[in-house]
Amino acid sequence: MFLVEPWILGTLAVAVLPFAFLAMLKSTVPPVSQKPCHFMARSVSTKSSLNLVQSFVCNLPNNCNDEGEDDVVDQYDGAL
Repeated sequence: MFLVEPWILGTLAVAVLPFAFLAMLKSTVPPVSQKPCHFMARSVSTKSSLNLVQSFVCNLPNNCNDEGEDDVVDQYDGAL
């Protein structure tokens, strides 16, 4: 008879169980239809990460906004 080492079973369980749990959760919780959600724009700078951190901290609640209320960062014509 073929015996499997316990550490192999433990490794397989650690690898497979999270995905099995997510698959079970997805099949038991029905999807809920929601309206589109627009989050506040984030300031991303190449000079310093301080602007990015400040942008995230100031917008921590991350409330949904209507379209048009999400552009707090200046937009420049011709910018990508």
